[in-house]
Amino acid sequence: IWCLALLPVILHAAPLPKQFQNEHIIHCVKELGIEKDDMEKVMDENHHIVDGPVTRSLARCYFKEEGLFKNGEFVTETVVDFNTNVTVPFFKPEAQNPREVAERAFEVCKNVNDGDTGERLVHFSNCMISELQK
Repeated sequence: IWCLALLPVILHAAPLPKQFQNEHIIHCVKELGIEKDDMEKVMDENHHIVDGPVTRSLARCYFKEEGLFKNGEFVTETVVDFNTNVTVPFFKPEAQNPREVAERAFEVCKNVNDGDTGERLVHFSNCMISELQK
């Protein structure tokens, strides 16, 4: 879901973890012409997505490719499935019931509605990450 740091001010940037690298992210990176160096700065040291125009474009593409967001709405079941299988195991490997954790985090974050679609998706992702880090 996560792309590049667009602000040269970012001092503590991190690459996208391997768990989140799949054919959809590769497709979006190629389609958007994102450079490898930029992908190395997609997240901050706390694994939050660094917000900016390119990360927003990447989020729009990635959520579309994964089938997570359609017609301006989250596809609840697909989002929960993705987070159950990918995001929860990364952030909460000790979770006894990853689906329950994913559902709770989604309920907290699903109404994030900031700015345009890209900004909303970045903020939603960061909300989910924050919830899973609790």
